[in-house]
Amino acid sequence: GTIKSVRMEDPIRPVDLDAFFYNCRKLESVDMSLLDTSRTKSMRGMFVSAGVSADVLDFARLDTSNVTDMAWLFSGMKATELDLSALDTRNVKNFSYMFENASNLESLDLSTLNTDNAENMSGMFTGCGKLTELAVDTLNTSKVTDMQRMFSGCSGLADLSIGSGIKTIGTAAFRGCSTLDEITIPNSVTTIKEDAFVNCENLKQIYIPASVSSIEEHALGYERYTYHDYIFSGEWITKYRLYLDFSICGVIGSAAHEYAQQNNIPF
Repeated sequence: GTIKSVRMEDPIRPVDLDAFFYNCRKLESVDMSLLDTSRTKSMRGMFVSAGVSADVLDFARLDTSNVTDMAWLFSGMKATELDLSALDTRNVKNFSYMFENASNLESLDLSTLNTDNAENMSGMFTGCGKLTELAVDTLNTSKVTDMQRMFSGCSGLADLSIGSGIKTIGTAAFRGCSTLDEITIPNSVTTIKEDAFVNCENLKQIYIPASVSSIEEHALGYERYTYHDYIFSGEWITKYRLYLDFSICGVIGSAAHEYAQQNNIPF
């Protein structure tokens, strides 16, 4: 945790860079000029909790064309912004928790992020509480099978654009997005998983297109809370309660209409 500077004296050609700068919280400079990543397959957790600022990370020097795993790459990193334009992600399959708990991150441009082969985006932005807007409509999600908790805990996120290729809104995908007050569900979506929008207290109304055929339990309109039952069981109990000022818009006879009726939500 006390390393402030990294300079490589000899060239290295690693197959993986997993947790390479893990927990280097005081890191101020990194010279990656002798780092040959042309055969690197994994960068899992490479900068987890690293203190280095974005302006000293020269991704243009790195050949990441063979990397398939970037899970937790920037997790817990202290940077306020990241330039991803030079990051070659054409073969990356695993983006899970890539920016998890990067709690200082204030802006993020994803327009150059190639996700054509992405399969896992679970928890990708979990805990990025300072992000106020994010455009993910440029991301190709056609091969993605896991998007649970993708934006969970993004408490500052008020403006979000999601792409038309998304088919499933994953479990707890937007849980705790307490500032979010508007979102458009594209016609490509067919399934909204459990707890998808739980604890989104500022989301007063949502339009669900007729393409959605399945809405799971507590997906829309609920607050989730826990309490310690110290008198009887001694365990933590999870409960749900409906937001009374929440309503759903959609098509009569649709899955959204049925969900609203089952949960006593105005439609």
